[in-house]
Amino acid sequence: METPDVDASKPSLVAFGDRLFGILVILIGIGAIYTTQGLDIWNEDGPGARLVPLFAAALMIASGFAVALRNAAAARLERSFAIKFAVYMVLMLACIAVFDALGAIGAFLAFFVLEMVLVEKYPLVRACIVSAITIVVLYLVFAVGLQMSLPRFSLFG
Repeated sequence: METPDVDASKPSLVAFGDRLFGILVILIGIGAIYTTQGLDIWNEDGPGARLVPLFAAALMIASGFAVALRNAAAARLERSFAIKFAVYMVLMLACIAVFDALGAIGAFLAFFVLEMVLVEKYPLVRACIVSAITIVVLYLVFAVGLQMSLPRFSLFG
């Protein structure tokens, strides 16, 4: 595949779209921080319910800045990055949307499998195995290692 000639002095529609998308992702991250204000970050039992959403919001804000501030020439050459990033964001929003119905384990398992198959192009069986192992490790870290009390409905829907 040949790379097109790039004139960095001319603004492109792709660069404008990246900036707009980056700003949107930053606003979603700020919204996540705002909507979790009533929750505890840390309480007497350990990590509170706001800790994980704050990490996710911080990642979204950092990713939004990274996309919004990229060089216009690099943006034209990295369309596949923009597409992958958009797929990640759509999958993340879908994960949030089905969280109540499927619970944390089901939503995250679906997110990881779809991310590995659609973005990383893993075979479906390998994606299922790696995703299941990832979910087990995350559960052990949060429920056993950090001793977070996770309500049953949030785990299994």
